Amino acid sequence: IDIADDAPSRQQHESSLSHKRNRERFVRSIYKAGPGEKMKRRRDAKWLV
Repeated sequence: IDIADDAPSRQQHESSLSHKRNRERFVRSIYKAGPGEKMKRRRDAKWLV
């Protein structure tokens, strides 16, 4: 997909339903991955010490 880099095209892209769904899915994945990533970092830090 090629998006023109001008104001009307950006506005249309940002307001599209597929873009909104993808953005929500991305944000949810960040929140879901948060605690697991913290635990992994702690485990790795203990292993290095």
